[in-house]
Amino acid sequence: MRLVIACLLLTLFSISPTRAAALNCSTLASALTTTGPSAAVQIGGGAKTFQAKFSVTGAGSATVPIEGTVDGTSWDPVFTLNVTNTTTSDSYSTSAATYQSWRANPSAISGTSAAVTISWCSQ
Repeated sequence: MRLVIACLLLTLFSISPTRAAALNCSTLASALTTTGPSAAVQIGGGAKTFQAKFSVTGAGSATVPIEGTVDGTSWDPVFTLNVTNTTTSDSYSTSAATYQSWRANPSAISGTSAAVTISWCSQ
């Protein structure tokens, strides 16, 4: 998964292969199966690329707003990742917002054994 995200960042930010090793990648929320906010993760400012990886048995979909906060209390919607598929699929979005903490807040997850994992990378 890190290779996929690194390649995406190389394309989006024109990062040279030697700088790609300096990417900071991690999981924001893992194997979400229900709606509602995930735990907050302190990431800090700077450009980030977020990935939603969706898996399902049969057909399904997930809608996952990504939110940021500067105070840990008020959460702002930054963008929404949408995935639909019959087995696995990915969705990507990039943000330069300078929130200190981020969370996933799925508003819909459907399908048999449906789960979505949100990852992020920054320079």
